Amino acid sequence: MNLPTLSIARLPPKIEFGRTQLLLAPAGAILVAVIVLVLVIWPKFTQALSIRAENQQLAVKVGVMETKVQVLASLDRNELVEQLGDAERLLPSDKAVFSYIRQIEAVASAAGVILSKVDVVPGVLSGESAGASPPPTAQGAAPGGASQDALEGAKVQVKISLTSDYKSLVTFLEQIMTLLRVSAVRDLTIASVSATGEVAPLRTSMALDAYFRPLPKELGSIEAPVEVLTPEEEKILASVRAAAISSPVVTSSAVVAVPTGRTDLFAPF
Repeated sequence: MNLPTLSIARLPPKIEFGRTQLLLAPAGAILVAVIVLVLVIWPKFTQALSIRAENQQLAVKVGVMETKVQVLASLDRNELVEQLGDAERLLPSDKAVFSYIRQIEAVASAAGVILSKVDVVPGVLSGESAGASPPPTAQGAAPGGASQDALEGAKVQVKISLTSDYKSLVTFLEQIMTLLRVSAVRDLTIASVSATGEVAPLRTSMALDAYFRPLPKELGSIEAPVEVLTPEEEKILASVRAAAISSPVVTSSAVVAVPTGRTDLFAPF
C-alpha cells in the first residue's frame, strides 16, 4: 500500500529575522545605559566625591583659622611689642656693628683693659660654618627657636687685641659674655713676655662673633598656626628686659646720636 507523501512547508527566513530584531532593542538599551553611565553618571559621581573631599579640607582649614583667630585675640599688643624689643636686643635683625663695638669699648673701659686693635670681619648669610660648634647665647639658649646653622651663618666677627693684667682680663671676659646680644668668644690667645723678670702685662687677642637674624623677606602662610612662646622663652625675654633696665652698658637697640647737619641746604641761615 502506497501512502500519500505529505510535504512539510518550511518557515520563511523573515521569522528568524524578526526574532533577531526583537533582541536588538534590549541590547541597544543596555548599550545606551552603559554609555550614559560612563559618560554622564560616572563623571558626576567622581565630581561629587571630589567636592566632598574639598569640603572636608575647607572645614579643617576653617577650624584652623578659627583657632588662630582665638589665639590672636588673646594676645596682648603691648606685651608683644616689649617682647619684640627684648628679642631685638638678644638677636638683632641687622649686623649692628657700631653699637656692638660701642658695647665692647664700654666693657673694656669698665674692666680697665686697653684696647689696642679692633678689626671687623663681616659675616656672610650662608652655611659656610655649619660644622662649627653651636654659639652660646647670653641666656644659654637659642632665642625664638632659631636654628644653630642659621645663627652660625648670620654673624659679624670682631677681632680685638688688648693689654691688661689677669684680673682685668677675667672681668672683661665675664662682662663680654653677659652682654645681651648673642655672642661667642673664639680664638682666645694670651701671652706675657717679660725680659727683666718683672710681672709683664698680658697681651690678649680674640675673635668675638656677634650673631643676628635677618627679618624674613616673605610673609608666612595665613593658614599657618600661631607659634606661641613657651614659658622658657618668656622667661629668657623677661631676664633680657630686666638686664637691659639694670645694665649701664649700651644695648644693640640703642640709637647713637650723631650730627646730621642742616636738614635743608637752601634754607636761609
